[in-house]
Amino acid sequence: MKITGAIFDLDGTLIDSMGVWDELADQYLLKNGIMAQKGVREQVKTMSLEESVAYFKEYYKMKKSKEQMIAEINGLITSEYEERIPIKEGTKELLEILKQKNVKMCIATATDKELVVKALKRLGILSYFRDVITCSEVGKSKEYPDIYDEALARLKTEKETTIVVEDAYHAICTAKAAGYTVLAVREQSEAENQERICGIADMYVETLKEVGKQVYEDGFNNSGVR
Repeated sequence: MKITGAIFDLDGTLIDSMGVWDELADQYLLKNGIMAQKGVREQVKTMSLEESVAYFKEYYKMKKSKEQMIAEINGLITSEYEERIPIKEGTKELLEILKQKNVKMCIATATDKELVVKALKRLGILSYFRDVITCSEVGKSKEYPDIYDEALARLKTEKETTIVVEDAYHAICTAKAAGYTVLAVREQSEAENQERICGIADMYVETLKEVGKQVYEDGFNNSGVR
């Protein structure tokens, strides 16, 4: 399988940021004087930021506008993206390999675009991507395939030769159901889903370094993801 396009998730896939998001719901609600109900992290895990805010407003009867809440949540994590979140092992090496092979690449993420760009610039990998598409732009979370289809349209590659690189179980399920070839990357926050992820994804790796060292050497551009 010749690869002409690659659609990358960001958080937990290219950068090690899931720890920030795992604490965010509790942190934001507490900052507003609200004690989160048990399991709130899992409740909003698969939601886009807009969906999470709508849920907070309805469930906790918050009076702030959605726009204000989104701005406040982004404000809590801006410094993390600007200054601290590290790149995951093997990310830059794989991106360079794909660039050399003329593979078109873009980001498909639930994170605010401004934060994404800041992190990618700081880490020196923004130039590898033709575009950054967010769930906010398409109006749906990764429970729906819209963001991948929009990314595919912008890359102008064929679905049959485009891979989706993800870490989250729900996103992997969505991409596979939509007919994409999926490369899954291990993420600690998805440990409980590892067996299911391995059963769904076309390929599963502990780190992206494995892709650069093994798949490319076996003919990534010609024989594909296994």
